[in-house]
Amino acid sequence: MNRIKTLLTVGVVALATSGAALAGKAGEPCEEGMERIDSERFSQMYRLADARLGDYRAVMIEDFDVEFASWWRRQQQRAGNFVKRSEMDEFTTEMAQLATEVFEERFRSMGFEVVDHVDEGVLRVTPKIVDLNFIVPDAGWTKYTTVRSGSSGDMTLEATITDSVTGQLLATVRDQQVDREPGNTIRNTATTRKVAARMMDRWAEDLGAELSG
Repeated sequence: MNRIKTLLTVGVVALATSGAALAGKAGEPCEEGMERIDSERFSQMYRLADARLGDYRAVMIEDFDVEFASWWRRQQQRAGNFVKRSEMDEFTTEMAQLATEVFEERFRSMGFEVVDHVDEGVLRVTPKIVDLNFIVPDAGWTKYTTVRSGSSGDMTLEATITDSVTGQLLATVRDQQVDREPGNTIRNTATTRKVAARMMDRWAEDLGAELSG
């Protein structure tokens, strides 16, 4: 009979403040001529002062780079869950593919042309998911148990937006999302994918709205 384990994700407070050192006041200039602006969508957004993002209606979305939080594996080991590096790599690859699919679908639904080549009028979006702190249902002992938790975890988006032809940096964004649900519910591959896709779709929609000007 499978044991029922409750896996608690920790470090949420630390992750939520991980970008504090980069933060500044709205309108405050930073390197490369960027200024931080008030955004209702992202916790941090910097934009080139004279950037006309709304003039672009085509985007080239680079493949996602996904990285676990530096302490994630160590935390799992302390809990007796010895996750293989190959299992982590498999999960980040799956998350990267999912993120690309979600972003492309959302951008198309918002009227953007999604292209795979450099051209005039094309924005290059270079996205990363960092500080990934997710329950991985098919890694370590979680493959053989029923996992229950009030959260699938949290992760942070970092993205740069440049003119695809000139390479001029036009904007950067950073934002963290945390999955919180009442009570402890079963976490498996399907629920993890659903939560991740929901987070990614919100980011894609918010980024598309910002780029629409």
